[in-house]
Amino acid sequence: MLTVKCAGLLLLFISFNSFAQKSLPFPIDSIPAKGIVLDKGWKFHAGDNAGWVRTDYNDSDWQPINPAKNLDQLPDVKQAGIGWFRLNLLVDTSWRNKTLGITISAMGAAEIYLNGQPVYKIGSVHAEYEKEQTRVYYSRAFSIDLGPGAFQSITVRYSFNKENLYVKAGYIPPCFKMLLNRSNENLANYAGSKSFVSTLIAIAQTIMLTLGLFTLFFQYSFPNRKEYFYFTVFFFCEFINLLLQSISASSQDFLTVNKFGIIVLASNIPLFAASIFLLTGVFVLYKEPKTKFYYFLTGYAVVSVPVILFFPEWGGLLAILFFPLTCVEFLRLSYRAAGRRIPGAWILFFSILLTLLAEVGLIWALVNANFDLGVVLITAAFVTPSVGLSLILAGDFAYTSSALQSRLVEVEQLSQKNIAQEKEKQELLTVQNETLERQVTERTSDLQKSLYELKSTQAQLIQSEKMASLGELTAGIAHEIQNPLNFVNNFSDVNKELVDELQTELKSG
Repeated sequence: MLTVKCAGLLLLFISFNSFAQKSLPFPIDSIPAKGIVLDKGWKFHAGDNAGWVRTDYNDSDWQPINPAKNLDQLPDVKQAGIGWFRLNLLVDTSWRNKTLGITISAMGAAEIYLNGQPVYKIGSVHAEYEKEQTRVYYSRAFSIDLGPGAFQSITVRYSFNKENLYVKAGYIPPCFKMLLNRSNENLANYAGSKSFVSTLIAIAQTIMLTLGLFTLFFQYSFPNRKEYFYFTVFFFCEFINLLLQSISASSQDFLTVNKFGIIVLASNIPLFAASIFLLTGVFVLYKEPKTKFYYFLTGYAVVSVPVILFFPEWGGLLAILFFPLTCVEFLRLSYRAAGRRIPGAWILFFSILLTLLAEVGLIWALVNANFDLGVVLITAAFVTPSVGLSLILAGDFAYTSSALQSRLVEVEQLSQKNIAQEKEKQELLTVQNETLERQVTERTSDLQKSLYELKSTQAQLIQSEKMASLGELTAGIAHEIQNPLNFVNNFSDVNKELVDELQTELKSG
């Protein structure tokens, strides 16, 4: 019996020496609840050889590597186009012949082998770009059945063609990262993580869409308030960005590297635009003149997307630095506004300060490829300034509504006063109208009487004129008649005198 045990130990020692010549095996003895990240003990070789999948292959001359890093941190892998990763495992007896869970985050195409046998494929591995089918995975859950041996191996055939669109902005999936976990906990963690991410993005989307609709209503209610327009565009840009993020998170089976790059570029456009519109709205809200730094940030945002596309090694750095710089400008404006005792300035100041802290934490999460923490922090970076801004807008809207209500009361009071004055004027006008009507009636009566008298006088004058004319006519006629009569009278008088003289003379003899 002792001889058998010694022979077994000798066989195990020989097997260990054989594996030690290839690489130091990764020990699988205890698996914590959070799992084990397989990021040590890997080796890489550029090229393609089907014999490299064998468990007894000697990989001692292969290059040590950590495939859990991003591709830009693995220039040999990126330049190779196609190659192989190998990891040797030293499995404890308690985990042999067990089903374990693996969570894979990857960018590219991969064929995964366990102990020389194919277990999973990610896309389609090929050296030619036209025949390669890449995928982008965020913590995708699978399961594997470990073998009975102490020494086992994981081999990955991997390809990433240079012609793929590689964008370095935001969260960049690792080249190939594998998390080993217990099978049931792995599925539970994956489902929980996926549900958690989806819930966070859905909450953020709901907040952005709701606030966008509210500010759109404010803009409709107060069209002369330009800041409402800028804030409306800000909220809808944030909503579009989150919508694109949710598409990329929920389409892993169909998300190729090129599609992922396009979505990243497309999501960065509304993200940069949202920051500029928010900054412009704050300038208008605080009635601050635009500074040179504002125009610098605007130009920064305009050139960032082309730089991300054509110069990916600089694009990620530009994207990371832009948002803390805008936060600094927000803090300056809010501090100045608080000094001028503008309502709500301190709310925006502290919300932007929390956003800045979230962005710093996000940078740390991106560097350490912590996807779940990155989702939490980026959601906080989205929601925090939006909530602070919504509080300011709500307060401003309430203040404006209160002022309008006070104005409305004043208008009502003035209207009642005007109505009373108008009523008094109407009464006065009624009295005056009655007086005028009476005076007009009296004047009309007087005028009618005067007119009657004038007509009578006119008739009398006409009659007088007629009588005068008749008198003149009669006088003329009488005169004409009188002239012969006077002649006869005068002749009779002369004759009478002659008769008297004659008689006198006769008497005298």
